[in-house]
Amino acid sequence: MRSLFLILFVLFPLSAAAVSQESPLNIRFEIRANGLRFGELSVDMSQAPTGYSVAVTANAQGLAGLLLRAHYHGNSLGVTDESGTMTATGFSASSKRIFKHRNAQVTFTDGRPVSVVMDPFKDRTELSDPKLVNIPVLDPLSFLALMVFHKTDGCPVARDLYDGRRQTRVSFSESKSESGDTLCTGFYEIVKGPDHSIIDGVRRFGIVLTFTHEAASARLVNIHVAAGGYYLLLNVIAPQK
Repeated sequence: MRSLFLILFVLFPLSAAAVSQESPLNIRFEIRANGLRFGELSVDMSQAPTGYSVAVTANAQGLAGLLLRAHYHGNSLGVTDESGTMTATGFSASSKRIFKHRNAQVTFTDGRPVSVVMDPFKDRTELSDPKLVNIPVLDPLSFLALMVFHKTDGCPVARDLYDGRRQTRVSFSESKSESGDTLCTGFYEIVKGPDHSIIDGVRRFGIVLTFTHEAASARLVNIHVAAGGYYLLLNVIAPQK
């Protein structure tokens, strides 16, 4: 469960057209791991005509919080072009759990990483050399914000992600539930770089996004992530404002 809690923050990039033009935006989730309350996640986004910023915070709570002392805080910055497409310029993240603390910073130019700082240094991987990432990528927090504030019909387009340690890809296909909700069913895949700690050997994670429709606008209801016999369910407890 600890691994899935941390993996959550590297899963997510969509298309900027899916983001509301309101500023600021915020949303809050309850996190459940295998049916048990595990913590909360909040996403805040501010937008300007040519740029944006995202802040994400998550905390383990209850017994999980006592045992793991897990906490995550991250920020990303970027620019938008005339079509509304978002391109990251900077990403930073700090994660803490019992006996482990990591800080990461990635700088991007034209959608490609140009520098990576990792503390402690031993947490660097081969992919921490940005020259080995030879395609445009988006940071995970920009993608998460684009996903949770998605409003249009259809599902997020496939995108490539980079967090300073590994290169990943997320893709979805669309279906409808019996209630008429839109289901975006897809996968998060590790393309290059190491497996996530603890869930060794698992390089593909199932994801299901559920969107309901209100007044011709889509609204995220929950996110389901499954891997290695565990699952996370993120239920919206404070809808987008």
